Amino acid sequence: MSEPKNFQDYVQAHERMWAGKNYPNRPALADILASPVVVFWIDNTIKDQHIVTLHENLVPIQEYFDSLALRLMIGFPKRRLAFLFVKGKEVKIKLKASFEVAK
Repeated sequence: MSEPKNFQDYVQAHERMWAGKNYPNRPALADILASPVVVFWIDNTIKDQHIVTLHENLVPIQEYFDSLALRLMIGFPKRRLAFLFVKGKEVKIKLKASFEVAK
């Protein structure tokens, strides 16, 4: 199979990889296709397969990135974001840090 190129490709690859298998909270295909925000994760405990989470908005993803800086002091997270789609369109993540000197 060729490398996935778009949302549909990633969903199809996910369904093929997990056919007949499961992981905790695995969403149904219909739910993946209907969800406004779909995230494909790399889970350190699962080899060579993405897992998917569904979200109503980007707030949980923003919170994930906000917590990364603090979490890295104690180790890498169990899951790493691989691909993010909003309404079927891939989102490229650009991070910007701001610093404020204490008064």
